[in-house]
Amino acid sequence: MEGESSAAAAPAAAAYVSPCAVPLLEGKAYRRSVRLIRSVAAAERQSRSSRSSGSSGSSGSSGSSGTKRKSLKLLRRGVHEVTKSLRKGESGLVFIASDVYPIEITAHIPILCEDKNIAYAYLGPKKTLGHAFNSKRPASVIMLAPPPPNSGKNKDDSEANEAEAEDLQEAYSKLEKTIRKNHPYL
Repeated sequence: MEGESSAAAAPAAAAYVSPCAVPLLEGKAYRRSVRLIRSVAAAERQSRSSRSSGSSGSSGSSGSSGTKRKSLKLLRRGVHEVTKSLRKGESGLVFIASDVYPIEITAHIPILCEDKNIAYAYLGPKKTLGHAFNSKRPASVIMLAPPPPNSGKNKDDSEANEAEAEDLQEAYSKLEKTIRKNHPYL
């Protein structure tokens, strides 16, 4: 009886998995990727909020020093935006939801990634992919751009932010190596 209840719980978690979801992340790689997506989304959100709070202080062009800080854009969401980024030649990690139906919606993305030598993997259901970057809507595809190297140009950055950026870069490179190692086509 106990074996039947655990077996019944497993299919409920993964209702549908696309037959072409070949490099499906599981276990430690899955947890690392979700953690990386969350931290990248948090860094992007923090960059956006610090930019808006810094620019809202002066309403006119006088008094502005002319140095606008551009907010980080590390996360691309959706099939259209990811396809556009791949065709422009941007690099990064691409995560595709494993339950996309019909398959034709995302069928071209692995081909583009292989042509551009970009690591990609299937991550799980669309809802999980959407919740990973704190969105209420499901996402079919996301792309993480590599975090920029922190060269210490800004005096506003504290040591905690520098350590956070280094951790982000380390997690990104470690996950990319894991995906490339376990990928059958790269």
